[in-house]
Amino acid sequence: SCRQTENVCNQQLDHKNNNCVWNDDKSWISVFKNGSRCEPNPESGQAWIHMYYAETERNTWIDVQIEQGERGIIDNVSISTPIGDFELNAVRCFEYEDNIEAWTTTSNQAANRIEDYVTLKQCDVEGT
Repeated sequence: SCRQTENVCNQQLDHKNNNCVWNDDKSWISVFKNGSRCEPNPESGQAWIHMYYAETERNTWIDVQIEQGERGIIDNVSISTPIGDFELNAVRCFEYEDNIEAWTTTSNQAANRIEDYVTLKQCDVEGT
């Protein structure tokens, strides 16, 4: 595999057009498990991507955004609706057997209607 150097890393730009930073704390062995030594600039914040937006004739809407982590892995999913927001964190997805418990909401109304917006499907590493 090609090893990136600190000099090349410092010339790369992250999602906010800030220079990437070199993380000397990672050994090459840990790179395979935890990601690259070349990382987005901490000042850039989270890399949120707007994935989907739709409106219906009944004056309702849904807005879906994802937080992209190391290697493009989805760390969080955020769904906004007229009744409130729903959020799923990848870590919580694996911590809870009941998928509904893995989601957090911003209102009691959203919590009571989460099944209307979220398809109940078990989180798994196979992606099925």
